[in-house]
Amino acid sequence: MSMFDVATDIYTINIYRGLGKHETVDLMTLFVILSLALLLLVAAIHHRNKRKMLIEMLGTVTFTKPAFSKFRVLTNAKMESHAIMPPVSEMMAFKMCEVFSESIPMSVIQVVNVLESEVLDWIVVGAGQDFLRVCAAVWFEAGGRKVEHVLAELLPAAGEEPGDGDSGSGWR
Repeated sequence: MSMFDVATDIYTINIYRGLGKHETVDLMTLFVILSLALLLLVAAIHHRNKRKMLIEMLGTVTFTKPAFSKFRVLTNAKMESHAIMPPVSEMMAFKMCEVFSESIPMSVIQVVNVLESEVLDWIVVGAGQDFLRVCAAVWFEAGGRKVEHVLAELLPAAGEEPGDGDSGSGWR
């Protein structure tokens, strides 16, 4: 989790606390804590050297770990002797923990709450950037191709036709 991600999560939690949505606040806090706990676990498992493990865990708790991980990947850092996996695999493990334990659940909660709210706070709407980040990653993974082209490749493999299940408008 990055500093910006945590800052928007805390801001959003405070907004919902002010609106009296205590169940939403409890759920969002739970997912942030779950994500942090999983990230600490990955950092603890990844390093055999206790000193390096504690440094990496400190980076996780201070939310600076994503920047250091990205730097290691971009500079093509070699796997150190105390590490269990290379830097790119470590970064992907961190991202997957964050996506499944915090980003997706928080995005669903935020979408539900934004749809139910009468007044929008644009920072709260923007805090759903996790979902946009996942969509952007999928777009870049698809090589910048239009979503329609990716879907056209995937849907026939699943036995579906474009436009199935909708009002007949299709997606072309």
